[in-house]
Amino acid sequence: MGLHKVILLSDPHIVSGGELRYGIDPAKRLQATVDFINAFHGDADLCILLGDLVQEGRHDQYSRLKEITGQLTMEVQFIMGNHDDRDVFIQIFDPAVAGDGFVQQELMLGSTALLLLDTMNPGHVSGAYCRQRRRWLEDRLDRSPASQFLVFMHHPPFPVHVPKLDHKGLDPEDAQWLHAALSRGAKPVRHVLFGHIHRNIAVNWNGLTASSVRNTAHQRARDLNDDGTRFWHGPPCLGVLYIHDDRTLLQMQDIIIDSDGRPQAPVEELMC
Repeated sequence: MGLHKVILLSDPHIVSGGELRYGIDPAKRLQATVDFINAFHGDADLCILLGDLVQEGRHDQYSRLKEITGQLTMEVQFIMGNHDDRDVFIQIFDPAVAGDGFVQQELMLGSTALLLLDTMNPGHVSGAYCRQRRRWLEDRLDRSPASQFLVFMHHPPFPVHVPKLDHKGLDPEDAQWLHAALSRGAKPVRHVLFGHIHRNIAVNWNGLTASSVRNTAHQRARDLNDDGTRFWHGPPCLGVLYIHDDRTLLQMQDIIIDSDGRPQAPVEELMC
């Protein structure tokens, strides 16, 4: 199978031109992130954005997102989050859509299948995974030619110790079904990747490992005793996912932006 490299971005929350979100311009931060990826991770096979692509699901916001992500030198795929509008996204991006109208797909990297799930539940912050979407996933788990799977989604299917969000993840009944579906097959699910939290989190979910990637826009306060209502302007973050035959490795990388909005090269003072 060899080595494959996937870049993960989460929750860019692009707003309309001239607007700010919590005192920052999410588009400028995403632009700096894209410039950094092209400069230092141009060898990646793929970039996946893990939902909450824009703030209000508007045409102009998706057009701005498309303009920025269109500069990436690798293939780019998107996942729906609670701030998204599925119909408007489809109009702007014309993505591969499952036969039931949900933005779900299977991507192959060597013998690994990347399953991109649509957990958006219109009108709700929390996520859902209905019968139609379940049928699609069951079919891919049963029929895929892959030898192993990676699963990507927006909503975490478990509480994450952020009080404001612990009741706004994936619906608990849907999460229970999802865990059973991912655990029952002969082919292993190597990892589950999710967004929504605006923090880096690693979880063992009753035997399945999972991680979130801190986002490029406003981020949850670093105080882990905070209830999740406060944000700070930490550096944009990306995940670098390395897929091997025998392991899957996820590294997080912060992006330091200078006063002109340009990403700085990852230079460190080394101690011997």
